[in-house]
Amino acid sequence: MTFIYLIASLFNKKLNKRQPIFVFSILPVFIFLQILSVLTVDKIQKIRSERIIVKIEKDKTVKGELPREITYPFGIEYIRTIDNENFEISYSRGFFGY
Repeated sequence: MTFIYLIASLFNKKLNKRQPIFVFSILPVFIFLQILSVLTVDKIQKIRSERIIVKIEKDKTVKGELPREITYPFGIEYIRTIDNENFEISYSRGFFGY
């Protein structure tokens, strides 16, 4: 919508040009910071997940089986498979994450 207003303001002298130009100057900064935050959160969640995997594998060698359920903070999810031999770790990356 702001892009259309910016184009129209370039052709019509009565429209205010400052507001759409301000929005377009802020938009790249916002997108860059969101991408940077997703990459940072991804690195942090990967490190946390690797530590959790080491802990789970250590528990498996001591107890002989995988834990049924484990609750972890910060969007990390533990899922044990049906065969009780494998597990999955998944995590949330944030706003632009996939």
